[in-house]
Amino acid sequence: MIVLEDPFLKVSHAAISAFFIVSSAGHSLFSKINAENDLLKKNIIQIGGFISAIFIFSSELIGLESGDHLKAISFKNHQFLVKMKDDIIFACLTERNDSKEIKKNIDLIAEKFLDLYEERVKNFDGDVSAFNEFEWVIDKYFKI
Repeated sequence: MIVLEDPFLKVSHAAISAFFIVSSAGHSLFSKINAENDLLKKNIIQIGGFISAIFIFSSELIGLESGDHLKAISFKNHQFLVKMKDDIIFACLTERNDSKEIKKNIDLIAEKFLDLYEERVKNFDGDVSAFNEFEWVIDKYFKI
């Protein structure tokens, strides 16, 4: 595989604690978590279910017809910036920093993930091991 570097790409140095890719059904497809955050590591499955449930609930509450959708889940000092594309939820846990750079990188990650795994996601059989190699893409955009 040939990987061309994007000369305009900037790795975000914002305080990113974790990045999750979750199916709308709540399956945690991929996650990268800061090595110091044991609590998140122990609860990957629950976090995937939480993100999916809150995203679906908010869509029903707001109404799918409105075109609005959840963009962030805020806590006191942190927030999940979220994006859904093709029934896959991309969530970045960061300090409360509404950075355009982070959102742009989430968009780029979503595009790359679907480029690489669209068929595998459509025919998902429960095996998430194929998504493990996606870590290099996350590393291109975020320092976790």
